[in-house]
Amino acid sequence: MRGSPPCAVTLRRFVAWRWAVAVVAVAALASLVAWVLLAPPGRLVGVRVAIALAGAATLALALSLLRVAAGTLRWDGSAWTFADSAKPQAAPTAGELEVAIDLGAYLLLRFTPHDAPGRRSVRWLPSTDSRDHGPPVLPPSLSLFLDVSRIVR
Repeated sequence: MRGSPPCAVTLRRFVAWRWAVAVVAVAALASLVAWVLLAPPGRLVGVRVAIALAGAATLALALSLLRVAAGTLRWDGSAWTFADSAKPQAAPTAGELEVAIDLGAYLLLRFTPHDAPGRRSVRWLPSTDSRDHGPPVLPPSLSLFLDVSRIVR
């Protein structure tokens, strides 16, 4: 079986991603506030502590998802690399690429570098199909390409 051909895809930041993260975070925080308001008075202290922790976790997650890297994602036929456009002098980072969410025109990619495999080193790369949502960003067939490249290796 032949391997997947090399390719390079430019990922750009886009406002829709930030709005989606903000809307989901506000909805989660609103539901936590509703829990506080509807909690029985006898359990209010424990519930408030739990809700404060859940609110802090929601905000931390939303802030981590708002920081989106723009750059170039490359497949050389055997491995994925990501070159961050904010650090043009840095060497591209090799790593594993997975499709976390595939909504047709929108993809959320998870890039985990080989040299620092941990939760803190994971880069979330949202992308959109160029035909409906602005300049060329990512072909909609990339999720199929990712699956094929994983099988071929």
